[in-house]
Amino acid sequence: HIGGKLCVFISSLPTCGEAALKPRENPRAYGTDAERLLLRPESTGQNPHWYETRAVEFSRLQIGVELFCTAQQYTDVATLSVLPRITAGQLYYYPNFTLKRDGQKLGAELVRALSRPTGFEAVMRVRCTRGLRVSAFRGNYYIRGHDLLALPNCSPESIFALELSHDDQTPMTTDIATVQASLLYTTSSGERRIRVHTMVIPVAHNVQDIVNTADVDVICNLLAKSAVDIALKQGLDAARTKLQQKCVDIVAAARSAITGAPTSVPAYARGPSTNQRLPPHMQQQYGGPPPSSIMMGGNGPPTNLGGPPSSQANPDSAQSALKLPKSLELLPLYTMGILKSAAFRGGTDINVDERSFILQRLDNMSPQLTRYFIYPRVLPLHMFLLNASTQQDKDLLPPPLNLSCESIVSDGLYLLDNSLQLTILVGANLHRDLLETLFIGDLSSDIGELELKPLISAEKNNHQQSNHLYLLKLHNIIEHLRTDRPPYLMVDIIREGHPTKQPIFLRHFIEDPANFPGGQFTYKEFMAHIQRHS
Repeated sequence: HIGGKLCVFISSLPTCGEAALKPRENPRAYGTDAERLLLRPESTGQNPHWYETRAVEFSRLQIGVELFCTAQQYTDVATLSVLPRITAGQLYYYPNFTLKRDGQKLGAELVRALSRPTGFEAVMRVRCTRGLRVSAFRGNYYIRGHDLLALPNCSPESIFALELSHDDQTPMTTDIATVQASLLYTTSSGERRIRVHTMVIPVAHNVQDIVNTADVDVICNLLAKSAVDIALKQGLDAARTKLQQKCVDIVAAARSAITGAPTSVPAYARGPSTNQRLPPHMQQQYGGPPPSSIMMGGNGPPTNLGGPPSSQANPDSAQSALKLPKSLELLPLYTMGILKSAAFRGGTDINVDERSFILQRLDNMSPQLTRYFIYPRVLPLHMFLLNASTQQDKDLLPPPLNLSCESIVSDGLYLLDNSLQLTILVGANLHRDLLETLFIGDLSSDIGELELKPLISAEKNNHQQSNHLYLLKLHNIIEHLRTDRPPYLMVDIIREGHPTKQPIFLRHFIEDPANFPGGQFTYKEFMAHIQRHS
């Protein structure tokens, strides 16, 4: 018997033996074309392809690698990640690892990796109707021949994406297309099984039918994954350029298909109204659009939650902008989110190990996860917690805000969900009672470290029943967000004004200009750019 699962733990750069790696980190290369070389596996030294060779050998022996990187400094994640990528495993990365902060996440993910349902010695093949062919695969696998994916381990977290192309030599003659995926695997009890998924899809005879039924989440998922390949081969700048061009091409095709047909201006492009710009899936999920203003702590002026001030962009450009079908209204906004995400943004604020991990993680995300990676949720918690009255509504979430700094005020409390972790921003002027109810730590300092207070039973806190309810409500929100995430979502708490953590929080606000080449535009300016070129 061969095969199984290999859990590898690494806390520093390997520097001895045949697997030794040399330090390649070069902060001067960040934000330049040379950064792409750091994002590729090492290809020099005494054993230039040792990790790739071993990964292929592990795949042949049906061994999947789960790699846990608990480093406090550079470890060349770009090279180490070859092991889980080729063996259909998974990469777990804990930057600046400390047991106090990351121990619970490491334990939860290790237990999940060892106990989740797993198919061993698996192979998968995808077949299509004559006239179609699979032109690209995305995910962690090793390909045998031209269409057989070798998967030593296969689990519910295994995500594979593929692109279909028309076969020029065999034109399609049917009105339906069939795509079938067959997975042959061995259960943990030794039983050999085959699982078959078959999809029958109608063939459209005009572009408008395709446009009207497009799924923007799937489109952006595939655009982001194809950009990962471009970033590794040609650089981040080339990837950003390609993403913009793809968006322009899709918008141009959609506008051409609906020429003369009645349509509406995309909601988020009509003006500064928060209700209009919020993505529809968020409005529906949270029971309607958010209010146009919010009162913080009951003692401050209403804060406008609209878009950037008119001085940053010509408002008429948004008014007369794109006319797109409802299915693609969010495509420009989400494309801008991909460009400004940690995977593809320029500048020097993301180190090479972190970017390598995010690129690897993005290549294995489902459309549901990329939705919030591209356009994160920022939930205002302060008024929502203060208005909490019962435990019956524990699954309800506050309506999310638009991703602009104008949505944030100093006496607020905000929770950000980007599919990779949860971040709580504590405003500098947050009400003292709420601060002491929810957190422990250095409460006296403006930028002191805070931790979420553990939950205690209501019986031990009867004299502060309302305060207990606030804490219970916050814990329920966090647990609710964790239920639909395969990885464990760690909670990081930062104080407003923190010199290093607050900029990381604010870089998720994609509707504001970013400080890197190609990212200085606001959402209105990006819409105008797409309109001009489509």
